[in-house]
Amino acid sequence: MFDASWMTRALVISAQIVMTPVLITTYFIKPTAMHRFVGYLEETAIGTYSNIVEKAETPGTKLHTAWNELPAPDIAKSYWNLSRDATWVREASLAAPLPPPPRAPLHGTAEDG
Repeated sequence: MFDASWMTRALVISAQIVMTPVLITTYFIKPTAMHRFVGYLEETAIGTYSNIVEKAETPGTKLHTAWNELPAPDIAKSYWNLSRDATWVREASLAAPLPPPPRAPLHGTAEDG
């Protein structure tokens, strides 16, 4: 995979240290705001995931070079009954069930109600 620099690691750890208490406090004060935030994160994750799969299947990209032939994890092979030579991007990621329809209206309704 990719090796993160010390600066990237430090930024991620710092963000976790700062954001965890902020998100917990927000949840206690206004839970509906956190529900909306989670809906936003779900939508962003789906977009990011789709972009990763697209880049991993596009020849000439770093992700294609690094992940195109990467074997699927053993747990994914056993869980989804994949072949022994299944790859992460092609078989394992496409075997995972599609996410439910976007839930933003649900989260928006919860906040409004």
